[in-house]
Amino acid sequence: MERLTTKNYTYHELDFMEGGVADCFNKLAEYENLMEEYGLKDLTEIENAVQKQTPKQPEILRCNEDIRIGRGVWKAGTSVMKCGSCGEWIVPHWKYCSECGQRIGGSQ
Repeated sequence: MERLTTKNYTYHELDFMEGGVADCFNKLAEYENLMEEYGLKDLTEIENAVQKQTPKQPEILRCNEDIRIGRGVWKAGTSVMKCGSCGEWIVPHWKYCSECGQRIGGSQ
């Protein structure tokens, strides 16, 4: 993201003709400083992190055969779950998918 403000400068009302504009520029400068500090190019990385923390309903299926998930084996005929984001098998008590990091939600 290209900076719209001058780094390490505090804007004053004298810099602008209309009141309140300096406050907006100072907030924008604060935002740009944080983006730079954390090495973020745009809001995409932040949006992705928020989406990963928003619980996603898993897909609940019945095993046709024995399946190894995590350190356990789930017998044929039992209910198992797949991550609603990446489709990886997940264990019912997991809070996050071990493959993609998606937070698991819903009634389990």
